[in-house]
Amino acid sequence: MAVLLGVVAGTAVTTAILVVPGSGTGAAAGLKVARGPITLQYSAPWRKARVINVVPFGLELLTPVQLRKAYANLWTGKIVAGSPIPGGLPQDFAANVHGVPSRQRADLNGVPVMRYSGIVDPGAAHFILYVVATETSDFAILCAGATWSDTNRCEQLMEESTLDSESAIQPGADASLSQQLERLIDPLMEQGDLVSGLSTSTSITSVSDSAQRLHHLYLDASDSVAKLQGPARYRRVVVSLANALAAEADALEGLTESAAHPDGDYGSAARAVESNSRDVLDRLRRLQRIGFSGLPLLPAFSIPPLGSIEAAAAVPRELVQDSRHRLDEPPVTEAADEAATNEKEGEAWEKAEAVGGAGEGETESRAESAELVESQGAR
Repeated sequence: MAVLLGVVAGTAVTTAILVVPGSGTGAAAGLKVARGPITLQYSAPWRKARVINVVPFGLELLTPVQLRKAYANLWTGKIVAGSPIPGGLPQDFAANVHGVPSRQRADLNGVPVMRYSGIVDPGAAHFILYVVATETSDFAILCAGATWSDTNRCEQLMEESTLDSESAIQPGADASLSQQLERLIDPLMEQGDLVSGLSTSTSITSVSDSAQRLHHLYLDASDSVAKLQGPARYRRVVVSLANALAAEADALEGLTESAAHPDGDYGSAARAVESNSRDVLDRLRRLQRIGFSGLPLLPAFSIPPLGSIEAAAAVPRELVQDSRHRLDEPPVTEAADEAATNEKEGEAWEKAEAVGGAGEGETESRAESAELVESQGAR
């Protein structure tokens, strides 16, 4: 009896040992796959599939992992050609989406991400896409299925994923960097009078003075922008703006020097200033497109041709003063001009009458004198 109990007890222990591993480490407990900050846990009926397409629906992924269940497929990996905006919808993928996809901020285990959903080609598949932003690049969790029911089951797996909160950043443009850029560009925007004064200058001296002042402003802005600290993924566009501002500062200095020396190439210097100002404007527009919407757009420069400045300098000062004097007089209307003409004609008529006319006595005396002359002549 004791032996029998021992056998039963031993069987029970053995059974317990077999069950525990099965419940804790088998398929029911789940398997894991990881890419970057993303770790996915899955279990049957999900299974890991051999990756055939590393660019699902135009979303190119670096060394992706693919999971499959019935009519649903899930991919995760680093986005190769991501949006300039952290967490933004990649352009190549967006080109295959029908219309405008649904877009909203979401939260995966305490980490903010961007969630997109809609219909995508080829095959008009239903998709749900989570984009996880990091300081250097974006990572994706993409699920596509034949129906919304497939993607909904897929999203349950996506919502159970874990993310590395230290490497993930907030989606969207960096707010701190945006404020710093605005603070440095605003002073240049406030020089509108100086810029417009440069474009309407009528003397080489005023061109030189305005260009010199703008040179110092653009040089200071370039140095300050280059020193800004922000996420590494923005470094390229920020340095590009700093370089464009520095190039414009150099061009303005060249314009100053050409204006100061008669033998300088004024035309080439003026064209360089105008070209670089458009380049600065293009850099600012690019920053606006990637999320820095509050950044002001600087006006493009327009430099007066040297011929117009020389022509203005050749006009005699007396003519300039006379033209200014005429501008100060009140305008003469057609009615006023006619009244003034009539008034002058009337004055002329009255004077003529006063000279040619005479009183009765005066007429008679002249007549008598005439008769006296004739009678004397007859005698």
